[in-house]
Amino acid sequence: MQILNGYIKLSKTRKNLVLKSLLITILIRISLHIISFSRINNYITSISKSGKNNGEKLEDILWAVEVASDLIPRSTCLTTAIVGYFMLSKYDYSSNLKVGVIREDKFEAHAWLEMDNNIVLGKLDTEYVPLIELDNLNQ
Repeated sequence: MQILNGYIKLSKTRKNLVLKSLLITILIRISLHIISFSRINNYITSISKSGKNNGEKLEDILWAVEVASDLIPRSTCLTTAIVGYFMLSKYDYSSNLKVGVIREDKFEAHAWLEMDNNIVLGKLDTEYVPLIELDNLNQ
């Protein structure tokens, strides 16, 4: 009930961004279990090329992606980074999705999103070595 009350108080723009982020997060979350990352990337790349910004602020988009990620059970850093990459692309913001690894006590992987070499989604204290980078600047 508290979530619904919070949603009602949002601006129209934020309501739309949260709904879109929720739907895309659910779709990506399910897709990551049934198809490969490369196929998801190809699909996202093809549908997000025609981005248009109607005044949506960067902070609102990132906020909506994080809210959606928090609301969907077992949403991973990869899910969040893909959704952020897609949403930013859709609203004509350039970003880089990175997937990296680290090996300290054990092998770990992490996904994050960067804009102008600054992490905007998926911040961590540990530095990961990027293995995959998707850049929507060149699409």
